Amino acid sequence: MHALPTVYPNFSNALEITTHVVYPTSPELPGAEGRLICKPRGQVGCLKRGGYSLRVVLSDWPPEVYEGLQKFINARINYYMDDMTLARGVRMMRQPPAAIARVQLEAREKFPILRRYEDDWPARDMISTFLGNAAYPKAKR
Repeated sequence: MHALPTVYPNFSNALEITTHVVYPTSPELPGAEGRLICKPRGQVGCLKRGGYSLRVVLSDWPPEVYEGLQKFINARINYYMDDMTLARGVRMMRQPPAAIARVQLEAREKFPILRRYEDDWPARDMISTFLGNAAYPKAKR
C-alpha cells in the first residue's frame, strides 16, 4: 500500500501560488542513486524565451506513453471542469492547488514513469499547457 503525498503550498512568488508535492520515499524509484529528474530551466512551450519543448525533453519516452499521458490529463481536467472543481478558461496558477495536485496524483498512479521526475513535472507541464490553451484559445484564421 502506498502512502498519499503531502501537498505544501509554495508562496515563493507573490503572483503565483503553486504546490510542492512530496511523495514518501519508495525503493522502486528509478534513476541513479534514487535521484529524481529535475525540471528543465525555463517555461514549457516558450522556446523563444529560453523555455523547452516537453516532447523533445521527453523524447526517450515511448510515443504511446507520452500521448497516453496527454489524453489522460486532458480527460481528467475536463472531468474536473465538468464537476466545477476546476474553472473553465482559467490558467493553472489561478486554479485550486489541491485540484491540480489531485490530477497529478491520478496521473502518477496511472503512469509510473512519472515517479522518475521531481514533483511529477511532466504531468504538471501538460496540465499547465492544457489549461493555458483552454484559457486562451487560438484565434480563427
